[in-house]
Amino acid sequence: FMRKAVENPKASFSVAILLAEVILVYLIISYVPYTKIDWDAYMSQVSGLMDGERDYNKLEGDTGPLVYPAGFLYIFSAIQYVTGGHIYPAQILFGILYVANHAMVLFIYLKTDKLPWWALGLLSLSKRVHSIFVLRLFNDCFAMTLFHASLISF
Repeated sequence: FMRKAVENPKASFSVAILLAEVILVYLIISYVPYTKIDWDAYMSQVSGLMDGERDYNKLEGDTGPLVYPAGFLYIFSAIQYVTGGHIYPAQILFGILYVANHAMVLFIYLKTDKLPWWALGLLSLSKRVHSIFVLRLFNDCFAMTLFHASLISF
């Protein structure tokens, strides 16, 4: 891997981007305030499931009734178990997910070999994607990551 990374400037640049993303995600988590939107509702809905409720009509949170599929409940149940429902450890978990997703997107772009090396850096400029992953902890993160993983598998 290291030999290929040195020989291919796009691969070397991608590794540098990922290292910079790790630092940027750390700084965002450390210094940018968390945006409270759906986390409490997610945790309320998951708590209902964990308390034994299986009727979707009765699973509710701060933003209203549950509208996500069962996979959402299973993923966020695991997150609640690992993080205790606390924001900071969840942000770290989502930050790791963000970097993994970013690595997959870079891999897809490298595989297509259609972009110049400098264009790969544009991926890191999205304030919205950083916000979705580490400041708002939205459930879309898992859908995006699973999509990119499936695209790689093709």
